[in-house]
Amino acid sequence: YSPDYPLAREELARCMDRDDVLASRHAELDAEKRLNDREGDAIARAGALLAQELRRLDPADDLEVAAHNARAAEHNRRVEAHNLRIGDMNQAARELNRDQADMSATCGARTYYPRDRDALLRERTILR
Repeated sequence: YSPDYPLAREELARCMDRDDVLASRHAELDAEKRLNDREGDAIARAGALLAQELRRLDPADDLEVAAHNARAAEHNRRVEAHNLRIGDMNQAARELNRDQADMSATCGARTYYPRDRDALLRERTILR
């Protein structure tokens, strides 16, 4: 392609479609981040409670120690699962950033005819 001439209507339509998909992915990623942030906060609170519990724990009480260790192990599994979700989310963010940069390079660097955009928007309104 050459940035010296405007996008053809078909190219503009593809760019608009890509933009819609990227916007949707961005919204999904934002929602996932909010959920992960809430889970991270809950994990931190649970960890603080475990630490308080450990300070009050009678080390001579084998049942109490075993119960605490079981809760700590469950907490550690929760942290591990959360860390995996964060890793997946970060990978999705990297992919989104790469795709947005590609979109900007292929679509954002070129002009288009406003009449083409308006016609495409009218078509989309009718089809939806």
